[in-house]
Amino acid sequence: MLIEMQRDIKGSILDIGGGGEGIIGQIYRDKVIAIDNCRQELDEAPDCCEKMLMEATNLLFEEQSF
Repeated sequence: MLIEMQRDIKGSILDIGGGGEGIIGQIYRDKVIAIDNCRQELDEAPDCCEKMLMEATNLLFEEQSF
């Protein structure tokens, strides 16, 4: 399977479950806010984007932020 990703995007990306390898953050860097409900997963992810400890069922962002 081939997945094509646009490199030039407008706006921000919310990466839910963005801990661990942090692939989306590595690709889109400062456009990404990665959330995960596990601090260890966030700590293991590369420091390439903003990371926040948060539950996906209780997002703490303003409407239409992403």
